[in-house]
Amino acid sequence: MKLSHLADELGVIKAQQAELAKQEKEIKEKLRAHLDQGRAVEGDFFRVTLSEIKRSSLDRKRVELMLSPDAVRDCMKVTHVSRFNINARK
Repeated sequence: MKLSHLADELGVIKAQQAELAKQEKEIKEKLRAHLDQGRAVEGDFFRVTLSEIKRSSLDRKRVELMLSPDAVRDCMKVTHVSRFNINARK
């Protein structure tokens, strides 16, 4: 298979994922409107439970104002990742 075909196949898959993500968001919004935390909905094949989770994050700009650049660097965790950018051709 040619790389150009793989690029097109990947682009189609990403477009399908975007549509599925949109559908998922709409369904979750409908469920959230009718579910209280801890309650569940039983389907024929799946069970969905709503859980509220507290998440914390740091305000990086504020931390950088409070600490020296070296201290900030010492606390940073660097992770190397690969990313594919997929754009429709014009």
